[in-house]
Amino acid sequence: MNARHNLFTISLLAAILCFASTAGAQSPYERALEQNLWNLGLGVNGIRQRQDISLAQALVYGTFEQGDFRAPWEAESLWKAGARSEALRHLDKFSLSGSFGFEEWQGKGMCGPMSIEPGYFPIEAWEFSPGVKTLQTYAVDGAISVDISDNLRLGGRFLMDSRNYSKRKDLRHTNYRLDMECRGGLAWHSDEEERAVIELISILGKTSETITAEQIGTAAGIYDAFLDKGLMYGAYELWNGSGVHLSESGVSGLPMRENVYGAALEASFSDALFASLQYRYKDGSAGEKEYMWFRFPAETVDLLLAARMSSHTFRLSVEGLSQQNWENVLDKVSSGGISTVNSYGYNLIFQKRKLNLVPSYEYSAKLFTLRAFLDYSLEKSLSSQMYPYLFEQDYSAFSAGLSLRYHRRAFECELALSCFDGRLDESETKVAEVLGTSAPQRYAQGFSQLYEWLCASRGHLSAELLWYPGLKNCFIGLGLDATHCFVPVSTLGGRDSFSGNILIGINF
Repeated sequence: MNARHNLFTISLLAAILCFASTAGAQSPYERALEQNLWNLGLGVNGIRQRQDISLAQALVYGTFEQGDFRAPWEAESLWKAGARSEALRHLDKFSLSGSFGFEEWQGKGMCGPMSIEPGYFPIEAWEFSPGVKTLQTYAVDGAISVDISDNLRLGGRFLMDSRNYSKRKDLRHTNYRLDMECRGGLAWHSDEEERAVIELISILGKTSETITAEQIGTAAGIYDAFLDKGLMYGAYELWNGSGVHLSESGVSGLPMRENVYGAALEASFSDALFASLQYRYKDGSAGEKEYMWFRFPAETVDLLLAARMSSHTFRLSVEGLSQQNWENVLDKVSSGGISTVNSYGYNLIFQKRKLNLVPSYEYSAKLFTLRAFLDYSLEKSLSSQMYPYLFEQDYSAFSAGLSLRYHRRAFECELALSCFDGRLDESETKVAEVLGTSAPQRYAQGFSQLYEWLCASRGHLSAELLWYPGLKNCFIGLGLDATHCFVPVSTLGGRDSFSGNILIGINF
């Protein structure tokens, strides 16, 4: 009864904010970027398009989140604060864009996956003692596009995201993650009106994260950990055991990395049509030096199509992923006081294929903007950690949403509604009958939590308000979000969650 009452109260407040304030939730800076379809792509020489737009924005914001319906790695309650500045400038022969942001959040009652982005790497370390976790994020993005002739442009873009993650209650851990990507592009355009534009882009990036776990005090308790090697099958033992790789001699923590090499082709015709095709090869690994435990290569292909006809904009995003995970068979041998590590080869223990389709539509009028989207993803996974057992998993998810932004005079507001549903099917196969073998270990409780989170039918409501008081382009924003699960859940703790945020900014 209390959960229903809380959800009704949040929904009512959102509706009151929306219709009483006649607002929408997007700044002029963000709306200006959306006027250029090239900003939907990789953003190298695309920033030189639409040279009639030069502007900048700076803002500070704060958020509070709380609720029982949450993913296994999310907090019972969380606060967040940050600041961001961004700008786009056009000069005589070149254009510049850049942004810098800092954000810090602190969450209570957090445990589960130890990495900063659970699910990014095909392996994941889990811990089970709830505590406070803190995350700091520094983000930098800069791009330049230069006219080198009447029809050619040369551009580059650099993106960096550095994050520090820590938990100060046993089992403690500290994470350092760095995401970097450099893009270089050469663009050709047909004439002064730039009715046809083609750009070739090279991509070079790196992602790295190291999880360093520790236990303080001689009288502390005994803490277990679990290393998920795919589909929640893996090693469950003491956190400093050799199977979970959190504390091994000669290796600092659990290091994971991924080098990215890619290319892209982007093209447009006038301001009406835009297409982007991207390919990336990712060379991933976990471990260091001779202790290379896993290698997980991956390939991704992304296709983006956009068309604009007067006030109507259509978009289609298609993303494909293929990934494998190979486990190295290592043996440490001591001879004459010298220890060496021998590798006996790699076993393929995990494979994943993923496809994601997102069509969307937008209608822009003088006083309002209407948006709608569909999102469908299909993922097929195969785990083969222990011969002769094979475990297959098929997961599909569908979501749809509708939002309306209304803007008039000094106010803007946006109301958005969306829904989500997922389905997961599993099967087990023995390719042969082998005596004396047993199935690999599975963390059943963690799988149950993930299963409910991934498949629970839910609805989401959000309302945002921006007010421009007329003080030199300053604005103040308020936002409310609420999520409600439509089906009973047994492992997630509840069926409702909500968040609120406030921001103050200036356009110049």
